[in-house]
Amino acid sequence: MRPPRMGKQMGFDHMSALLSRLNIAGRSGKATIKIPRSLEIQQTINVLLKEGFIRGVTPFGNGMYDHHYYKVHLKFDDKGLPVVKTARRISKPGRSIEVEIKYLPPCMNGLGIFLLKTRKYGVLSDKDARRLQADGELLGLVF
Repeated sequence: MRPPRMGKQMGFDHMSALLSRLNIAGRSGKATIKIPRSLEIQQTINVLLKEGFIRGVTPFGNGMYDHHYYKVHLKFDDKGLPVVKTARRISKPGRSIEVEIKYLPPCMNGLGIFLLKTRKYGVLSDKDARRLQADGELLGLVF
């Protein structure tokens, strides 16, 4: 029997899970990944879909345990290599990094995107944040 937990229980970081699963699935050649649903994940997936880093997404599961997941379909180029080369988390739950958009350089000279979480618009790419002049928390980068 396990002893009872003492103190506060840690939460699950969905954004880190999404970005690390994108990395691992791309390297191993998997076509889909399964990720728990949340509003932040939904907005991030919409940004990745709009920017062309993933092929599509379907919510799935109708059982008792599988009804809160997305199935993300990865995108591959003509040579069979994944479009997402690297996906990294920058701002972590214990260390939030706030940025002003005018001081943020383009990600990989425009080849990738930074993911920003703003108070007004939710999760945006750095390109959309520049257009809207929206500052926010720097969640991660994808290229």
